[in-house]
Amino acid sequence: MKHTTLRPSAIKLLPISIAVIFSASTFSGVQVNLVEPERYTDIQDTNSSRKSSIQDFEKEMKSFFDSKSKAVLKSGHNLSVDILDVDRAGDLRYNYTATHEDMRILRDTVRVRVKLKYTISDSDKNVIKSGEEHLKEFYQIGSIDARKNQREKLYYEKKLISDWLDKLY
Repeated sequence: MKHTTLRPSAIKLLPISIAVIFSASTFSGVQVNLVEPERYTDIQDTNSSRKSSIQDFEKEMKSFFDSKSKAVLKSGHNLSVDILDVDRAGDLRYNYTATHEDMRILRDTVRVRVKLKYTISDSDKNVIKSGEEHLKEFYQIGSIDARKNQREKLYYEKKLISDWLDKLY
């Protein structure tokens, strides 16, 4: 019986190689794209330029989808989301305060709408499920849950998408 010895440099790379092979087979990922965000119904933040609002929205959504998809996606599945339109909770009022600052006004009941296309695929890029969704919901601002969490950026938009993701499979 012939024995083969590994060089020290190969031994150092062995754990990394095993980790790469293992992670590729169990990887679940998400890709989020904003499609023509300058045409969205309502994406504007208070006291921010439209360009800055779009960048902030994209950053928030990518972070949200990345963390939420880990709990929702099955092992080895990938999610691709194209956000087509957004109508955020409340109405933006320009120069609303005495110091001429913009303010987002939330009434007792707010409507949130998000239009998106999605594709779920497996590790071999076979499409498992895809479609276009027109998500919309009315939320009561006075609820304890809403009051507790409404300081979170894009709380109502994330709640709407989160509810949809929970029912995705």
